Amino acid sequence: MKRFIILSLALPILACGCCTDHQAQEHDKSWASLPRLESIAKDYAKQHEIDFDFTNARPELTFDDQRPNLVWVNFYHGRHDTFLQVTIDRSGTVVFASPIEPPP
Repeated sequence: MKRFIILSLALPILACGCCTDHQAQEHDKSWASLPRLESIAKDYAKQHEIDFDFTNARPELTFDDQRPNLVWVNFYHGRHDTFLQVTIDRSGTVVFASPIEPPP
C-alpha cells in the first residue's frame, strides 16, 4: 500500500517534467542555423536558375510554431523590392522557393 501511495504521488511529478523525443525535436531549433540555411537556399536558387540577385540581400529566418519542422528563409534588398522566399525542412530539403513581388 505504501508503494502505491508513493508511486501515485511521484509519477505525476515525473511525467510533468519530461517530454517525448518528438516534442524535444520540435522545440530544438539548432538544425536551423542561418549560415546553413542561407547556403542551402542559395545553392538551390543557383541549381534551379531562380532569377534573384543575392548581392547585398539580407537573409531573415521565420519560424512557425504550427509547423516546427519548417523554416522560411527570406532574402530582402529593401522594403519595396522583390524578395526571395525559400522554405526548408529539418533535413535540409527545399520545399518551396520563389521570388515574391511586393504588393503595389
